[in-house]
Amino acid sequence: MQQITFKEVDLLTNLRRRISDLNLPQVQEEDKCLVRWLRARNHSLDAAEAMIRQNQLWIRAMNLDLLVLEGDPDSYANNFPWYFFGNDKDGNPGAISRGEMSLCKKSSIKRMELIWRCCQRKSLGKPIMGQAVLIIDMAGLSFSQVTSYEATQLVIQVCRISEQNYPEMLRMGFVINAPTAFRLCYKILHHVLDKNTFSKITVLGSDPAVWRKEIGAMVAFSQFPKKYGGDGDNNLKMGFECD
Repeated sequence: MQQITFKEVDLLTNLRRRISDLNLPQVQEEDKCLVRWLRARNHSLDAAEAMIRQNQLWIRAMNLDLLVLEGDPDSYANNFPWYFFGNDKDGNPGAISRGEMSLCKKSSIKRMELIWRCCQRKSLGKPIMGQAVLIIDMAGLSFSQVTSYEATQLVIQVCRISEQNYPEMLRMGFVINAPTAFRLCYKILHHVLDKNTFSKITVLGSDPAVWRKEIGAMVAFSQFPKKYGGDGDNNLKMGFECD
């Protein structure tokens, strides 16, 4: 994330006063955390406050502390695994997800929450909040899995949930092994996603040399696996805790 500006410092003081009745945990009231909501709503205090209040209702409704402790179905662990893989050049966490379009919404939310908690841990003692670098591997997804109405709606719903509840969490997303059909669906997202979020997503094909160039511009080669174009270890642990 960019450094907090002097203008934002004044806005954050007002925003913190407005939401004081929520009694948020101290970490959520820190400038580096609150500024995400301001930026997501173009520095409108009214819109940022409304966004935070809605997020608190959503957190309670989802019971996130319980959700992150739930195990994924065996079929997900075997067919749609995900991993933390190291850090980018600024110390932000990286995560890899496979078969994302085939997940249920609940599992996608769980992954987002765990990645967000990792970003928070990586940011302890730092002046700005960490953001995640994501690699989404679409290898093996069929035409119907990519283009079905259900898959398209899931992607739209998950993107909206991310924007509404995890603002500024994404630093950059790389979609690899993207079939031609996905590129058509991706155009739909252009009309759904916030422009800032959309600009952070790069859709790549199946050439590891291209992955190495694109991902390597942000992540040291030693930090991401060889099978994704880096020089790092391919034997990754399922992503429930980041280092």
